[in-house]
Amino acid sequence: MSLNFDKVGRTLARIECGKMNNKIVNGNIYKLVSNDNNLIYIGSCVCSLKARLCKHKSDFKRYIEGKEKQYRTANDIIKD
Repeated sequence: MSLNFDKVGRTLARIECGKMNNKIVNGNIYKLVSNDNNLIYIGSCVCSLKARLCKHKSDFKRYIEGKEKQYRTANDIIKD
């Protein structure tokens, strides 16, 4: 797998669940780029970028193992 994971910008996000319900927090906009097939995925998160990349990888692994039924667009980049 050859990819770049870059911060593109910042955003404000409203959290609508759990203890943070209805709170506005700083978020990150990021770009995940495959160097192998020129695919690009743009996403946003309120966690650290490192944590989000780990979650993308974990989601893909769970999908491959049959533990996750929903295919995510970022999987096209993570799998390469």
